Amino acid sequence: AVDPHQAKGREISAHELLDRGAQRIEPDRALDDGQRAEIASTLGRIYYQLGLFDQANTLQDHAIRALSPAPEHALLRLQTEAERADTMIELGDLKTAAALAADASEKVGTLPRVSADKRAQFLHTQARVALAHRDFGPATRSSPAQLASVLDASLAPAGLSTALPTAPAGAASSTRG
Repeated sequence: AVDPHQAKGREISAHELLDRGAQRIEPDRALDDGQRAEIASTLGRIYYQLGLFDQANTLQDHAIRALSPAPEHALLRLQTEAERADTMIELGDLKTAAALAADASEKVGTLPRVSADKRAQFLHTQARVALAHRDFGPATRSSPAQLASVLDASLAPAGLSTALPTAPAGAASSTRG
């Protein structure tokens, strides 16, 4: 909440509210480490959406470090890794983005009960990293198979199956010259 004694009638921007919230995460002793990390992750996502990538990176990194040892927060940690990969793309650090996206995508497959839309978000992040690297070959070979597994997982309760064609492992992608 905005303190009327501090605001003194002036309008407070969303950016200023975010900054205040970020500053209050650590000193708030009423929060446990998991709650602090969840708030940092959420604020990092908002900073990213506002195009404030340095602030997003700082909070996302903090959240990942705080969530790493907590298995009950595994999905949130992996989502934050994927979101930080997007942030790193915007900051031009493609090597870190690729490592974060690959780690998150690999580990999400080991988690039970991850929804199809969440799995699709991880695939989207991997695709963004591939595009940023201008590396289209691996994406065209693996994405259809991965997308099919996401679709199969989402349709499995209904007894349906979806198969997408996959390119042979040695096939080169076609480009127009």
